[in-house]
Amino acid sequence: GGSGKIFKTTNGGNNWIAQSTPTLNLLTSIRFATPDTGWAVGINGTILKTINGGNSWNAQFTSFSDTLKSFFCVSSMTCYAAGKDGTILYTSDGGTQWNYQTTGVNNFLNSIHFINQSTGWAAGNSGSILKTTNGGELWVNTISPTTENCQSVFFKSSDTGTIATG
Repeated sequence: GGSGKIFKTTNGGNNWIAQSTPTLNLLTSIRFATPDTGWAVGINGTILKTINGGNSWNAQFTSFSDTLKSFFCVSSMTCYAAGKDGTILYTSDGGTQWNYQTTGVNNFLNSIHFINQSTGWAAGNSGSILKTTNGGELWVNTISPTTENCQSVFFKSSDTGTIATG
């Protein structure tokens, strides 16, 4: 949400409680790897982490200062964030250290999704669709069926996936 706000429910959405965060930056994505461990990302390179189910959030620092739009964890230790200028950030230690992965594109990446530790996709503006089969060591720009902005990508297997444009 805007202004760094995160809300939590424990009764199926009947009531929502605002959680305290260390940022006023717009947040764009939230994802939990386990019931207790989760992250939220947003503008200005914001990455927040919780280890207590979202009751409290701490900032994780990176050298990236632009917008991160999407976040995905393949485990509580291995996660990816995607955003402006083809950026993909990667951690294998639960977010203590964040590293850049080279994508070969400069388009805004709006969505990232993995089906296992090795295989994942990122989708972005101007029809960008990237794929990795080695945990992001190499991202390959695939043939896209569109030149529209790809807003979301989801794969249920290595062969079957969906992309939404807009």
